[in-house]
Amino acid sequence: MAVDGKVARGRGALRTAATRSVLVSLLLLGAAAHAQPAVHPLPFTEPYVEAHYAFLREAVGARTLVQLADPLRVSEEGARARLPLVRYLHEALGFDLLALEGSPLDAWLAMELLYDPGGSAEARLARAQDLAWFAPYQTPGMRALLAYVQGTQGTAHPLYLTSFDVQPGVARAYLAGWPVFDALFAALARYAPRPPEAVRWRVALEDLVACRAKGFPDTAASEREALEAIAGVERWIAAAQPSLRAARPALHAAALARVPEALRARVELCSRDLASGERREWTTYLAARDALAARHALALRALAPGGRVLLWTHQAQALPAAQAHGAPTFGALLQRAAPGQLYTVGLFVGEGRGLEVEGRAVPPFAERALAPAGEGSAEALLARVTGGRSAFVDLRGLTAASAPDFFRPLPSRSEVRGQAEVVLARDLGAALYLPQVSAPRLLFASPRLQAAIRAAGYAQDHGRWLFPPLMLAVIALLVHRVRRRQRVPPEALRPRPPSPSGRGPA
Repeated sequence: MAVDGKVARGRGALRTAATRSVLVSLLLLGAAAHAQPAVHPLPFTEPYVEAHYAFLREAVGARTLVQLADPLRVSEEGARARLPLVRYLHEALGFDLLALEGSPLDAWLAMELLYDPGGSAEARLARAQDLAWFAPYQTPGMRALLAYVQGTQGTAHPLYLTSFDVQPGVARAYLAGWPVFDALFAALARYAPRPPEAVRWRVALEDLVACRAKGFPDTAASEREALEAIAGVERWIAAAQPSLRAARPALHAAALARVPEALRARVELCSRDLASGERREWTTYLAARDALAARHALALRALAPGGRVLLWTHQAQALPAAQAHGAPTFGALLQRAAPGQLYTVGLFVGEGRGLEVEGRAVPPFAERALAPAGEGSAEALLARVTGGRSAFVDLRGLTAASAPDFFRPLPSRSEVRGQAEVVLARDLGAALYLPQVSAPRLLFASPRLQAAIRAAGYAQDHGRWLFPPLMLAVIALLVHRVRRRQRVPPEALRPRPPSPSGRGPA
């Protein structure tokens, strides 16, 4: 009997252990079924505290390329929210190179000005922003980013500004009438004598800026002359290197040495675009630009002191989904060429206003209300996860079973009114969520231009409501003029006979 009792107690213990195991498994399954990504507050409006961004160390790990993307190209809060990420990645993780759109040539000239000790720091900062970036980047938020770059110069770990793009002369300073190659040649002449052939080189290179509008290269001879001019400039740069390295940081000299390669890529881009025959579409141009930019971005890792590069990108370029015409994006090409080395942070916005850019419009900018994100969008999902607050959402560790919403295609914002599809946990390492943004103020815009930008956006946002009252106003004005004419006596409308003197009516 004692043995039977022990057996019974043993069976009871086994049943209890099994029950506990089942309960634990059910609890784990329930937790997995409701798993949520880690959410970190993003206090970007407060003074920078390094500890607030320490989560980036584990999130980024040993990766060498980090993309910080924005779907609106530029928004005031979007720029300012990414700035503390840039600061932590630079100061704590050794990302010493920051690359944006534009061209390495434009960025090099901006850095050359920042190194110049003449004039006030504020005046040099304003001018460097004009030299580095195109018009939509002339905003207070982007000025703060460049001011941070400027503030690191002269420290033990300066942050260097460059570009991964291959579009020389797109900065606002050059579009306003200061040719980019004149600026380059003037800078080079400070470090090495100007070669006699420089005048011919300048003429051969001029069409690299806005090459589609100029139809470059229209002949094999013009392409050959441009490449020969680039080779000549490359020799001039080599001759300038000793003096340049004596006066400036070695990284600045190395960045200049890469400019000829970017110019050759520009010739290739212009040639492929012209050969496509496209004049209204940009299919070939965008595909070639992203491919050449990705090649250049990968090469920048050899230039960076720690081999780590920050890429400040447009979200349409950063997401790995194919472009509308099927070509791989900049982000997809980086991912393919450097597997396991790319970490992408996307930006998602709840509501607010943005700056729409349309080069053929007058004015070319319009301050518009963002299209509603809508239920079932990536923005709606992130708003729910973050509680509607500004936050960094870490998407690592999620599975399709535990967080299915993060693994299905969702519509997301692209520019002010457009949409793009995103699979959050597949396409991104993390997402920044901002509940609201505002359209940036363009620093070069006069009060009259700024008012025109707002008016253009208001007219586009409310056009269908403005049209009927405008038509009624026009009709009312016409009716008023007709009635006024009808009230004039008929004899007043008849021509009066001339006076005897012939000098006018009698």
